[in-house]
Amino acid sequence: MVNNSTESRLDRIEALLGTLAETTVSNSQQIEANTRAIAQLGQRFDSLVSEVQRILNKSGEQINRLEANAEFVHDAITRLTQTAVADRTEFRRIWEYLESQQRHQGNGHG
Repeated sequence: MVNNSTESRLDRIEALLGTLAETTVSNSQQIEANTRAIAQLGQRFDSLVSEVQRILNKSGEQINRLEANAEFVHDAITRLTQTAVADRTEFRRIWEYLESQQRHQGNGHG
């Protein structure tokens, strides 16, 4: 026979073990939920990293195109400027020639 004191202690131990088991199950469930949440966050993080990489690549391509366009515009402006200088020189030469022809005709040399 077990006396009341021992039985009471066994009841308390059983209750504590029950509480411990419930707490352990609850903690395990929480750990499992946290692990799933962390895995989902990891997947989202990987997805975001991929998206940022895609954006950076696209931006790099756009920057390269802009640089190429800027170089094209620079070259075009340089050619236009050179042509304008050459045309100005040619226009001045023609103007001076016409003025000299007009002076000579006015003096009776024509």
